[in-house]
Amino acid sequence: SSGINAEWPLRPGTWRLPLLLSSYHEGYLRDMSCKLQYHPSPSSKLIILMLYLSRPNLFANGPSSSMSNWIASASVSTPAVCDSLIHQLIDNVCSNKANASSGYILLRRLAAYHPPLILRHLELITSAVGSRNDLPKNEFIQGDHGSVFINVIGVLEALKAHLFDHDCVELLRKCLQFVTLHAKAQHRLYSPTVIKLVVVLLSFLENDRNKAMQVLTATYVEKLRKLETKLRDPLLVKLIDCVTHGTTAHTGTFDETQMAPYLSKLSADSPESLTILRDLETGSLKKPWVLKMFLTEICTRMASDVEDVRSLAHKLAIRHVRQTPKDSTIVTSYLEKIFLGGQSELIKTALEEMPEFILLGGNEIPRLMRCAFVAVSDDRSDLLPDLLGVMRTVLKSSDLF
Repeated sequence: SSGINAEWPLRPGTWRLPLLLSSYHEGYLRDMSCKLQYHPSPSSKLIILMLYLSRPNLFANGPSSSMSNWIASASVSTPAVCDSLIHQLIDNVCSNKANASSGYILLRRLAAYHPPLILRHLELITSAVGSRNDLPKNEFIQGDHGSVFINVIGVLEALKAHLFDHDCVELLRKCLQFVTLHAKAQHRLYSPTVIKLVVVLLSFLENDRNKAMQVLTATYVEKLRKLETKLRDPLLVKLIDCVTHGTTAHTGTFDETQMAPYLSKLSADSPESLTILRDLETGSLKKPWVLKMFLTEICTRMASDVEDVRSLAHKLAIRHVRQTPKDSTIVTSYLEKIFLGGQSELIKTALEEMPEFILLGGNEIPRLMRCAFVAVSDDRSDLLPDLLGVMRTVLKSSDLF
């Protein structure tokens, strides 16, 4: 048989793997991996499958389509199937394909829930980022290469401290180079991404200062000082101070004393609710973690009688879930109440804001979708176009693979 089956691991090919992975063959592995993908013999398929499971970074451009097909059909290759799918997501995001934004959401979700799956591919992400920073400025802007860094830094932020147990220096150095080269000229566009990277670097300093200092060299610190004159952000000041003076790198998620008056007014359903939500919208652009403190009140405002209030509350709830995917269950419980409540205006707003949440959510999404179907089927045909919009998002997400 020319297929892959459960007897393969017992065949003689398995003892060849340690020899292939030895340092003696290091220089030949990438070229050999590329050629073996197109070789039809069962032995070649076995070797390439074992290489893919052991060293996915060898496949810098992802597996070939034929290799992806027989990996997916292999009965013993579940890890390889997972690697293949993640490779496609990384390729979609780093090649700026049409579905890059959906791919980013899924990568970030995997980074939050299953960090080892992404950490296994750090070298691949580094390779995919490549030498974009060396492009002429006009070519960099026209090719929208900044979006790749925005997405990559977002994934690194979701990995949190798990990142620092792996070889992340080169990738962080490329991200820092992007920030110092391009963020000053386009600080309005890139400032949220700059702050995300600053938070990652502060955490890196706290976890492993010696390793972090390999990224934060004197040259980059000087460039960060110049960037700080544009951004005027206290976290960036703290990073520079931590590097130059050795102060503590610990960052609190928010100042509770400063936020308490806002929380009090929002909890009391004050007439100022819309103003407070707008302030939160502006402040959370750079520091999305501040929304955690307000999440319950934000979700409560999703059922407000005032359209602007509930619409903005939905957007802030989704922004928080984008930052902390595990909190999708909290938001889902409030959405279910809205669908079961039977108020057409509230259901319509929920459906309008729901498409992105579908991609961000977890195992609770099928239950939420059933609630949405029930709500629309109860003689509310006017809501059908909004429900179809949600369904289109679900169907488009399958195009990622």
